[in-house]
Amino acid sequence: MKKYVFAYVETKRTVRRTYGGSNYTLTVYDLTGGKVERIGTVDACTAGHKGESSEAWGVVLQKRPIILAVLANRAKKQGNAYLLRQVTENKGYHMWQYKELGVELHAL
Repeated sequence: MKKYVFAYVETKRTVRRTYGGSNYTLTVYDLTGGKVERIGTVDACTAGHKGESSEAWGVVLQKRPIILAVLANRAKKQGNAYLLRQVTENKGYHMWQYKELGVELHAL
């Protein structure tokens, strides 16, 4: 089973003094196969965000759309109905259980 590894780094954060919270930028990398490839960035706000890992996951899905098919196939082969449902009904949220299917996303 091929292992897919992704990572994200917070590259910028600006605190909003008026309403609280902050705006931030994450840079996402593909580390699969031992090489480092920058695949994109995402800007988000803590006032209404999905969480840093899910924001980074959105970049992974946009730049590497095959990942959802890989996850679905592996969940189906394992007979893991819960993860299969999470993958097929994907709403852009990162699930830590994807590691069980060979797809990892780490904060650096």
